[in-house]
Amino acid sequence: AQPIPIPKLTGKPRSMQYIMKNSEMGSGNDDEAEEELWEDDEDSPIEHDLLHPTNVPEDPNEDHERFEPMSTKAAQGVYAIHFASPGCSDSSSMSAAVQTTYPMQILVRVDPARLMLTYDVIDFYPQFAHNFLPITERKLQRAQNFMLGFPLRHEDSESEEEDEEELEEAVELQKKEELRCFFESSLCTYSLDGRVFRCQFPLDNVTGIALKYAVKPPHPNSAAAPDDPNAAVLVLELRRPVAPEGFAVRGIMPNGELDMEFVTVADWTPEARASSATRHYIRGELEELVELCNYLMNICPAIKAMLETPPPSAGVTNTLASAGVSLLPNAAPPVEDCTAAASE
Repeated sequence: AQPIPIPKLTGKPRSMQYIMKNSEMGSGNDDEAEEELWEDDEDSPIEHDLLHPTNVPEDPNEDHERFEPMSTKAAQGVYAIHFASPGCSDSSSMSAAVQTTYPMQILVRVDPARLMLTYDVIDFYPQFAHNFLPITERKLQRAQNFMLGFPLRHEDSESEEEDEEELEEAVELQKKEELRCFFESSLCTYSLDGRVFRCQFPLDNVTGIALKYAVKPPHPNSAAAPDDPNAAVLVLELRRPVAPEGFAVRGIMPNGELDMEFVTVADWTPEARASSATRHYIRGELEELVELCNYLMNICPAIKAMLETPPPSAGVTNTLASAGVSLLPNAAPPVEDCTAAASE
């Protein structure tokens, strides 16, 4: 299949809020598949997330001050994010990458108030049903509490009063429906024990941006089909690598505890590459990357100037738009070169 042309970027996103791409199929015939829909979440038109550790609330005593607006612009179709440091080889950048194993594992998000670009990566891997065997009383209580909407720590507090040996006794479920509910609930509770790893940097750190078709096919272990004709790559060139305070982590909902705060951590990317990388390669579906670019153009005049066609004659310089500039990872420039090019 031939790739569809990359559309002209207009700076007019289909939505200014959280965007969820849905695919509505026709009557079992792929030829009748309806166009994918992009729409706002009517029940929650403004997306929020817990504050990044360096974003200090105006009033810490106000509960709502612990949250900040966050608009997810690419998620279902993100395959990987590669980090290229100055002097690295193409193969090195391929290894220093965050890869997906299922949709929505990598979320590319924007804080429109602070003009920050954020990568949120879910540290959770699906489990096969047999991994939850044997079924014990403890596991069954945990699954039942989840189905009833109790906090997951509910069974933990009760377990203090019960015999530990009884909680570890095997339980036999006879009905298929009971087994199905147990496995589904167990998978959900397992996912809530996962973590969200964050990498965040300001948009004014971006000196170059280019949307192209993927130079290489996605990693074979990623969620993307390697022969996807609409796989594209958004290349970002940075003035300087992500600062140490840009890395954070929080639990999803361990033991049923809601609203886990982000805490600053060391660079969690493979080989700690983001701390030295001056180029990021976001690989994914063309439609989502186009939406991300249009949104960035809408909220950030500098990004808009970089991506406008034709580019402005003066003012902002796109370091990835100069004649002869290679977009390959081994061409990632030193920090001083990025700074010098952006200041010209």
